[in-house]
Amino acid sequence: MLSTMGTRSIEHVADAAPGARRWFQLYLRRDRAASLALIERAAAAGFDTLVLTVDTRVPGQRYRDDRNRLSMPPRLTLRTAAQSALHPAWSLDLLAHDAPAMANFGPRSGSVTDVVSSMFDPALSLDDVRWLRGNWAGPIVVKGVLSATDAERFIDAGADAIWLSNHGGRQLDRAIAPIEVVGAVRAALGDDIPLLLDSGIRSGLDVVAAIAAGADFVFLGRGYMYGLMAGGRIGVERALDLVADETLSTMQLLGVRTTAELRGRGTAVLAPTG
Repeated sequence: MLSTMGTRSIEHVADAAPGARRWFQLYLRRDRAASLALIERAAAAGFDTLVLTVDTRVPGQRYRDDRNRLSMPPRLTLRTAAQSALHPAWSLDLLAHDAPAMANFGPRSGSVTDVVSSMFDPALSLDDVRWLRGNWAGPIVVKGVLSATDAERFIDAGADAIWLSNHGGRQLDRAIAPIEVVGAVRAALGDDIPLLLDSGIRSGLDVVAAIAAGADFVFLGRGYMYGLMAGGRIGVERALDLVADETLSTMQLLGVRTTAELRGRGTAVLAPTG
């Protein structure tokens, strides 16, 4: 799934992965014409599913980003110069390629908070889901849901699937964990609506617990990013292999042969420790 704020463009990703299923994740902009242009580009490039993220209408308090002065493109400061000197291989690799930038926008600079505040629509509502339904022919997934009531409302407004997420804890500190509500959302939606989940998935045990509680499948954020930072493509493959091996081992220990056999066992299958 390619983010609106991805560092490679819609067309670049389509060219790099011509045989893959591609989803486009949309942050709805104040300028609806600009949002419409993005999803039209995504459709033209063969992206078949649209993911509307609804938990980033306004920026969260990201203190770590503020302390590190995270911006796109990165600013060169004395601190970053010193860090670059301590990591020469990374620095040489950066110099050999273009600096990270939000490739799906025109030229733009500033902190992530500045971009979210100036571009994304804080008034996003159910009417916008209906608007997207009228402008996107493929499936629509709503991401960032944390209650059964909201899930039902989004489905009624035209969404095809629900993605339970608290944005990895990066938007609202102390937000409820998706694993705590997945059972209630599944009960409210029934078995026919696809239910996706992220946030807090750190191992194969977490994957099994989420599916047992009612999720159809889960997404990894930090896991593959850590692998990417540590070893590039090989690091990503290793991170995914670790999670797959843990998932398989956990299912074997539970005595189940398929993920379908996990459904309905609930989070009690793997109760959290500590």
